Amino acid sequence: MIKVTKDLTKEQIQAIEAIYRRYGRIKAQDILEEAQKSSASCLHDLFTWSDAVAAEKYRRIEARLVIKAYQASRSTRERKSERSTRSPPIASSAADTGISKTSSATATWPKKCKGPFSLN
Repeated sequence: MIKVTKDLTKEQIQAIEAIYRRYGRIKAQDILEEAQKSSASCLHDLFTWSDAVAAEKYRRIEARLVIKAYQASRSTRERKSERSTRSPPIASSAADTGISKTSSATATWPKKCKGPFSLN
């Protein structure tokens, strides 16, 4: 169960603002240190202090990051696959496409096209 929601108490907001005034910035480590000072701190209850429970929560966060990395990797692979399987538009002759054949194995794309997948 995540304890922090978007709604902090007025006292918690004031404590965070006091950290900002003290250091001119707000860093996670500063908030954590303030919360660790005392169990009476208004920031203390925002954290999971059981190492076993906190470790499990952290591993779940890491697992979510792994899923995001997998999704990004899969998306990239799919885009590369789509690009590699696409071919130039089919026309009845090389003259219709504006492609001049230089040999049976290579073709030169017109300068305005810069290749079959140009975004220009």
